[in-house]
Amino acid sequence: MLHDDIGVIQIKRTFFLMNSHISNTPLLRPDEKLRKVVWPSLQEIELPSVGIDDCLLVCAGFEDRAIETLRRTCEAGRTSFSLGIVSYRPDYQENRIRELRTISEKAALQITDFVYDRTNPAGMGEELQHFTRQFDRVFIDISGMSRLLIVQTLVALISEQSQPITIIYGAAEEYPPSKDQFEQDNNDSNAKPAPSYLSSGIFEIAATPELSSVSMLGEAIRLISFPSFAHEQLTNLIQELQPTYAEFIHGVPPAQENTWRTEAIRALNRLTLNELRWKNEHKTSTLDYRETLHKLLQIYAERNMFDRLVVAPTGSKMQAVAVGLFRAVLHDVQIVYPTPQTFTEPGRYTLGFRQLYKVDLPTKAIKACA
Repeated sequence: MLHDDIGVIQIKRTFFLMNSHISNTPLLRPDEKLRKVVWPSLQEIELPSVGIDDCLLVCAGFEDRAIETLRRTCEAGRTSFSLGIVSYRPDYQENRIRELRTISEKAALQITDFVYDRTNPAGMGEELQHFTRQFDRVFIDISGMSRLLIVQTLVALISEQSQPITIIYGAAEEYPPSKDQFEQDNNDSNAKPAPSYLSSGIFEIAATPELSSVSMLGEAIRLISFPSFAHEQLTNLIQELQPTYAEFIHGVPPAQENTWRTEAIRALNRLTLNELRWKNEHKTSTLDYRETLHKLLQIYAERNMFDRLVVAPTGSKMQAVAVGLFRAVLHDVQIVYPTPQTFTEPGRYTLGFRQLYKVDLPTKAIKACA
């Protein structure tokens, strides 16, 4: 073990033991408390039960599923709640903001608008926190949200508020690329650049102040990332952060017809994955957030005393939920995100709608872990 590692461990243990001595009771670490929380599973629903004293947050993304929660709720006649609409900047014509507005105006909903600047994302969580604190319950439809926005929203709301929070998630019918398209694109992968899916280029590695952490002298960086079809994200993360170690969490889709995607993504990112000598690879569900959360907690318990943990939520939206819950309590973890420079045509994003899910977060239990 390196001398610097020993010094960092002693400092971290000293802080924990001091707190334990002051309270005069044996203390569990925050990550140990999180492990003991009873995490609810996803439930299939037709529409959320949003009431008159509640609010719903929706976001205008490219995908069909971005409008499904609001459409279903309004068509069922539940129109007495307050609505927060997040639109993206820079604006893309394909974003579903106009459809969201048409649905909400037809239902005569009380609307509050927010603008999320992808190139300057800091502070959005605080804006949503200020808006939502006046309501009895908060429903967050993550179907059209970016991964970073999901994390920012959960960290801000859980850190400062105690009212019930429900996550709404719409699973898509199709997740491009198809297996045939991927195999066709990669038939001659050694003779041409890997195809760019979802997005192209990286604007910057975003690191917002509210999701930063204190860096201890002598700590090596351990990057926790989720390889995806947007392979440039992982490449840029490693080039920018220069991590000593890495934990790569590969997503496993729940639908049998999509399980090929796990190894396809691994193959697409193979050159980047092999750049690091010291790495571990894991698999967790893209839908069941609990698997990812437990894996993050395991890595934290094993490596937090030695390394500076930096998490990039580049996987599925429900994996991003796990990252948000993880970071809401463990403030010594830093969140970064490789912001795409441009986006590919909407046909490369998810298509259609399969099923709506909800998760009622145990908000009070999470706050008690801090």
